[in-house]
Amino acid sequence: DRDREWAHEFKNRWTQGQDDNTADNVSPQRRNAANPTADKNRSLIRRFWNGDVPLWKSYWLIGVLASIPIWFLINLVYVFSFGLAFAISIGFQVFLYVGIWRSSDKYEGSKIWSVLAKVAIIFGLILSLLYVFAFSTLA
Repeated sequence: DRDREWAHEFKNRWTQGQDDNTADNVSPQRRNAANPTADKNRSLIRRFWNGDVPLWKSYWLIGVLASIPIWFLINLVYVFSFGLAFAISIGFQVFLYVGIWRSSDKYEGSKIWSVLAKVAIIFGLILSLLYVFAFSTLA
């Protein structure tokens, strides 16, 4: 039934001459190149989480540059409450890793950049786990 509905919808779009960039299987980056205002209604946080921000912006602007003040704030919270700082830190790391991973899944350029972004995420996750393990043995 779903296949039939999809085929019917595809046929309607095709016969009505709609642009191919509206198809469901087109990446958000390509779709939004044709309609740049379509994605502006969603927040940057939601677009990042869904992987709809281009990989270079996800990695360098959000994962690196925007993280600096956030990590600074987490360190300020640490002075008052280790538990709260730890919880915020874990949540922020999950947010970063998921957003960058999803952006790399949708990246349409050279595959090496997608792979390198995922390798960096895996290394970051391993280092985070080692840090937690080392810190927990000291306490």
